[in-house]
Amino acid sequence: MHGTCNHIAGVLFRVENAVKTGETKTSSTSMKSRWNVPSSKPQTKDAVAVMDVTWKKGHYRKNPAEVEDKRRKHSLKLNFTPLNKRQTEEVKNITKLKNDLYNLVKEDVPNSCFILTIEKRHITAKVDPQMPHSLGEIANRLDPEASDPRGEFLQRIAISKEQCGVLSEATVEQSNSKAWNEHRKGRVTASLFH
Repeated sequence: MHGTCNHIAGVLFRVENAVKTGETKTSSTSMKSRWNVPSSKPQTKDAVAVMDVTWKKGHYRKNPAEVEDKRRKHSLKLNFTPLNKRQTEEVKNITKLKNDLYNLVKEDVPNSCFILTIEKRHITAKVDPQMPHSLGEIANRLDPEASDPRGEFLQRIAISKEQCGVLSEATVEQSNSKAWNEHRKGRVTASLFH
């Protein structure tokens, strides 16, 4: 409690040095332009940030009818749809649309995310009985009151050649594999070394 915090002292010395050497002064690019203001004309408007400027495309040499026609065409492009009126109304009914799609694809792709979500079902992955337990699973199953929990843990993490092969096969996809992510937890792996 009565010690000193060297890192705080270091920061304070750095701040003091920055003030003394002028590093904290406002840079010329952060101030209003002073080098291109005409001396004959006083500046009538205050400078503003670029993000506060309203940008408009100039319509020089165009009459108002041409400008209005261009806006109308742009609006038509934005609102274009290849659907006819009946199709447009059908698309608005989301529930019917989902049901129609479900009926079209349920036989062809029964385990797609869309079908699983509509049917509110889950696919459970088949676990190979030879698959070794992860370090987390082993640690959770340990009895904390055991006489030698460390020894028991070390004994349980040993795996056979067959289990090693099963684990290797299950983790081939590396980060795309749930087993790979689960079995990495608690281990020091090559990607953690520098």
